[in-house]
Parts: sequence; structure tokens; C-alpha cells
Amino acid sequence: MSRLVGPSGLVFSFEANPNLIDGLEEYVRCNLCTNVQIVPAAVFRVSDEMLAFYLGDHPMTGTLGHRDTAHVQVRSVSLGDVIREYQVRPALIKMDIEGAEHDALLGMEDYIRQAHPHFVLEQNPDDLSCSMTLRDRGYAAFDLNNYQRFDGDLAFSPGAVVRNMLFIHQSRLDELWFGNYQKNRVLEVSPAEWTHDAVQGVWRSLTVELEPGRYVITSHFTGAETTNTILEHVLANGMVVVDYAGSEDWLRRSYFDMPLHLHRRSAVGVEYRLQSGSFSKDFCPGSLLVDRFAGPEIQRAFTL
Repeated sequence: MSRLVGPSGLVFSFEANPNLIDGLEEYVRCNLCTNVQIVPAAVFRVSDEMLAFYLGDHPMTGTLGHRDTAHVQVRSVSLGDVIREYQVRPALIKMDIEGAEHDALLGMEDYIRQAHPHFVLEQNPDDLSCSMTLRDRGYAAFDLNNYQRFDGDLAFSPGAVVRNMLFIHQSRLDELWFGNYQKNRVLEVSPAEWTHDAVQGVWRSLTVELEPGRYVITSHFTGAETTNTILEHVLANGMVVVDYAGSEDWLRRSYFDMPLHLHRRSAVGVEYRLQSGSFSKDFCPGSLLVDRFAGPEIQRAFTL
């Protein structure tokens, strides 16, 4: 994101877990991200409250929601206060803060009403409070994994745990191509066209040549392990361009479709790799579907 906004832009990175601050600062230094401002606080509806932050069993699973794990006291900050203090106008706000997203929205209601920023939020089908709040304020919702627009209730895929959603205000829809396209099936890879390296714990699909364009790759597989970790990769010319990680049950239910943006003709394939120390009893890849999106807005995006 630092590279995308460029030297004239600014990225604010909020981190509530005090155990991760040093690593985050080191990452920013090593990557020469001079336009990144780290804020060591928990994003909440109000600022300067001391909140219980539960550390969880993994560094990435800390939350303000109560859990039976160790917790620390952290300072809260509202996004509205940050915007006023630094006199900035964020165009895009991305949040995956383990259930505190709705509190964060409530802490910046004035700015939402005035500036209509874009939002990228992880949504859980059991908690649609963020979606309802933004829809009530004139936002349209799009599934970032397959670009589907939802005009009514969010229609999650059966069994989905989470989905990454993009929210765009109705007054800004003409800025992006989302929602105005045709989707065409260009390829299907059969289950027999996968190879398995049992020693390395890697499954690889047939590699196919794809022209420049915007695609979504849908990969179906069996497997219900909840404690292992599988890396799900889309590779273009041998380089990883889409990267998910999670248990096979998590990936199977929530991250089976992967968006892909190619600027040049590329050899594309999908790879599943068991993380070192992980085990799978019945993981088995199935069919692989490749759909290409077409439309005047998409074509214009490639010529800008």
C-alpha cells in the first residue's frame, strides 16, 4: 500500500497488539516505507479509553472481544479523531480487526457522511453490522474475491466463514469498473490434471497460458482439517501473485475463488503447499475454473 499511494501519499497503520509493534516498525524500516505512520493503539468508537486486548493463541488473532486468553490494557483511538488531528482525507480504509470494525465505523461517522471513502472489510456471515451500517449510508457492496455486486442482502457462499468486501458509495461508483462487466468461462482444469509431490506436500495444477486481463480462478477441493496450515498460491510465470494461508477447511469454505489481474500474457497455475509440520489426511484437488471479465470499463482500466 505504501508503494501504491506513492511519495505524496500517506498510509496510517494501526496495531493494537504491543507484541507486534517492534516487528512492524522493523518491516517498515527495511522496506524504506517513509510514508507509513504507525499508530500503536486499538481502533475504537472513541479515543483515549483503556481497553482489554486479548492476545489469543496466535499473534494474528488478538481481539477486543473477550476470550479465555491473556490480555493487556491498550489505548483506544477513533479514526475520526486521527483524521482531524492529522488533517488528512483518507480515500481508502482497509480493516481486518477481528470484530471491532463496526466500532471503528461509529468513530468516524462524520467523515463517512462528508467524504464517502472506499472501505475494504472482512465480513463474517454471522455479523453483518458493518454492511448494514454502510448500506444505510448509501454504499454498494462488492465481493472482492469474485467482483459480485450485492444489491440486497449479502449472499455468502454456503458454509463461508468470511469474505473480503469492498464498499463504494453510490456517488462514486463511476470511478471504478465494479459491477459493470460480463464474465466468460475460458478454461476448466479437471481433477486428473493435478500433480502431487508427496515428499514436499505440494499439489500443482496444469499450467495454462492466459492473455492480459482480469480473471477469477475458482478451485474446488476436498479436505476438512481445521488445525493444519495450507498455502494457496496462484503463480504467473513462476511468481506467486495471489497468496492465501489457512487450514484446508477455512480455505475450502471461504477462499476457493481467487481474483487475478494480468498485464501481459502469462503461464498461470495454482499450487497448494502444506506448511512445514502440517498434516492432511484427505486433501484432494478437484476442478479448476477460470473465468475472464470483459466490459468497456475493464478495458479502459488496462489502457490508463
